[in-house]
Amino acid sequence: MAGIHTKSSSSPKDYQELLDRDSRQVPKTFRSKGVRDIGPIDIPTSWYLDPEIHRLELERIWKRSWQMACREEDVSQVGDTWVYKIASLSFVIVRSTPNTIRAFYNSCLHRGRPLRDCPGHTSQLKCPFHGFTWSLDGALTGVPSREQFPTVKNEEFRLPEAKVGRWGGFVFINPDPAAEPLEDFMGGFAHEFAPAPLDDKVKTLHISKIIPANWKIVQDAFLEGFHVLTTHPQWAVAYSHDLNQYDVFENYSRIIIPAGSPSKELRWTPSNREMFNCMVGAWDDIPPPVTVDANRDIRAAAAELFRNQCRPLLGDKVDDHSDAEFLDPVMYNLFPNFGPFIHPAGSLVYTLRPCADPNRTVFDVMLLTPWTGDQRPPAAKERRLRDDQDFTDVAELDFFGAILNQDTANLQHMMEGVANNQRGKLVLSRYHELKLRHFYHLYAKTMGLELPA
Repeated sequence: MAGIHTKSSSSPKDYQELLDRDSRQVPKTFRSKGVRDIGPIDIPTSWYLDPEIHRLELERIWKRSWQMACREEDVSQVGDTWVYKIASLSFVIVRSTPNTIRAFYNSCLHRGRPLRDCPGHTSQLKCPFHGFTWSLDGALTGVPSREQFPTVKNEEFRLPEAKVGRWGGFVFINPDPAAEPLEDFMGGFAHEFAPAPLDDKVKTLHISKIIPANWKIVQDAFLEGFHVLTTHPQWAVAYSHDLNQYDVFENYSRIIIPAGSPSKELRWTPSNREMFNCMVGAWDDIPPPVTVDANRDIRAAAAELFRNQCRPLLGDKVDDHSDAEFLDPVMYNLFPNFGPFIHPAGSLVYTLRPCADPNRTVFDVMLLTPWTGDQRPPAAKERRLRDDQDFTDVAELDFFGAILNQDTANLQHMMEGVANNQRGKLVLSRYHELKLRHFYHLYAKTMGLELPA
């Protein structure tokens, strides 16, 4: 019976067959399937290298797209501000009333000095250079030597704003005043998170790092699991890229990476203990935090251990979640650059922000976790890693820091290789890189670019 565990020694032919063996009913979202063939096979290298492409991205993507700027708890109190920068754009996100969040262009209307350089609390938006001042709702309230500015009319000098949308505890902005509502753009994306909502979680970690590569090179690395066998060889013990499920929908896509199924490329058969150690990051000589029953089905046994670990935090709600929800990394990508994972006990979130220099990208990693008690804890502050630091320097990431190091180690080299590519095109696989093909389908449509023949 589907949804009831029966031990089977045969390898599943695909992820859906693996779900048939789950010890509990899996969410309907795990059973849904998106489009199976969409987007280009070849990608011109000029899309990564041409300065004119970078200029067009600013005009046609970043000035017209919904993009996640911060968490609501980053601006939890009236007067709290957050500075969001992308390419050459900068915005001040401010909570102007208990229920209102605004996004102002971060530029004084006198001589252009940014109004805020970093997050913080303020009662007004005052330029640090000459003191022109605006209220939290964007109204001009103070002009030094007012008699010297006869052309400055209060009603004409409100701070320009971007549109603001809120979902899942996140604040999204869109500079385009004619943009469709965030909810319409998301479509079914919001419903995917119904089994494990993100708005009831708090940001407990926020790490950012400058990656010396174009933002699309960085994003491409996180749109597929095809690289796992080579880039993360330690994962081959418990993860087979042949079983990955890729689904693409309107403006978003998804990858599901099933645990407990070793790669077919291995020349030996891992034991339950070896697969479990791989799943919890107990590689090499690192001892596992707990041991797993060697005689039980690895997925059911591991999921039960994870449920019991999460029970003090989530209570008996853990029993409502399937093995797949506890075991299998599931990452969504909302065009153009928002990448949250879904999990009952929390969520990793990736975002990628191009710098003004097209060969540099800000890579953000956030950790959202449930919280208990009557008062929401304060959000973790952003910590920017230096160039000489890597993700293993962040103790809170645990073994995942090593994974992120592996993921990002290739990216600067990718830029060098793309620039040296004599074919002038990169080639994508039909299924394993379906999410990349879907992204570039949306990218070309948004940019007004022709796809390669």
